[in-house]
Amino acid sequence: MKKFILCAILTLGLVVSGCGNNTDKNQNSNSKPIEYSKPIEMRLGTSAQPNEPAGQAYIKFAELVEKYSQGKAKVQTLLGGSVCQETDCVESVLNGSLELGTTSNGNIGSFTDAFLWLDLPYIIKSQKGLEKVLLGPIGDEIRQKVEKENNLKILGMMTGNGGFRVYLGTKEVKKPEDMKGMKVRAVNTPVEIALWKAWGAIPTPLPLTEVYTALSQKIIDGEGLQLTWADNGRHFEIAKYSTNINYGAPVQLLLMRADKFNALPQDIKDAVEKAAKEAEQYNIQVNTDAMAKAKENALKAGVKFYDLSPEEMKVWQDIAPMIWKQFENKIPPAYIERILKAQE
Repeated sequence: MKKFILCAILTLGLVVSGCGNNTDKNQNSNSKPIEYSKPIEMRLGTSAQPNEPAGQAYIKFAELVEKYSQGKAKVQTLLGGSVCQETDCVESVLNGSLELGTTSNGNIGSFTDAFLWLDLPYIIKSQKGLEKVLLGPIGDEIRQKVEKENNLKILGMMTGNGGFRVYLGTKEVKKPEDMKGMKVRAVNTPVEIALWKAWGAIPTPLPLTEVYTALSQKIIDGEGLQLTWADNGRHFEIAKYSTNINYGAPVQLLLMRADKFNALPQDIKDAVEKAAKEAEQYNIQVNTDAMAKAKENALKAGVKFYDLSPEEMKVWQDIAPMIWKQFENKIPPAYIERILKAQE
């Protein structure tokens, strides 16, 4: 007689079916797929907009989950900060109010120091270098560390996140001395705050959603951000000067609580992981066009770009060793060397 055991775990729309000791025996002895009473439903909260590379990747992820699970699992993408913003998204995943959430490497710093090295100025030399580091062995180590220490499974690292951070503001800046006394929005990480201070600016940590208002009300004079994100935030309406200081290459992280992921049936886990891996590559593909489009929109809005010469860029980069040394107790020089070597 065949036995069918069905366990349902209901957590704000997440339904996991097929658990219990006897289920494993049935799966081993019966080649038929698991029967699902209804699809497993998961909500994905993100601050990414639908036309940003990361946002497009999350939409693709949702499509692929449904495809590879043959409709047994569905992901609802809640984009544009409609349910959470960065740090809030991580908290929502951990407290169970969301099944999936996203954040930047900088904002996950409230929970883990696994990505602190990525905040170091000029440690990433190119987009390809970033991909080699995070989608290779070092990235695998980081995933394991975060899962073990924080009960967070990093399903995807979206390295195509709009390119490098540039300066964008209401005042023209060509050299670090021009930053003196300027109020600049900073991601709330110790490294970035130290960096802006070293350049003479006054770092002002703000959520990204508050930057437009802060610029318009002259609470801040500028920011360091990728052009794609600035474009979607309509920052070009106010900030009319940009300089390609290219000090950092942030990424977006797709997260799920590890114990919830592990509770999923094996075929659904396989579908989710396969979808996330393909979404990472899709993210890289759409990134180049998105960056070009953002710059085109900036030019149309009247933004004046100042492109640094190699000599001028070196003046900005000269601050890097001092910042690296300031944080060597948390980011040892040997680890930095691994990061640099992995990009070769």
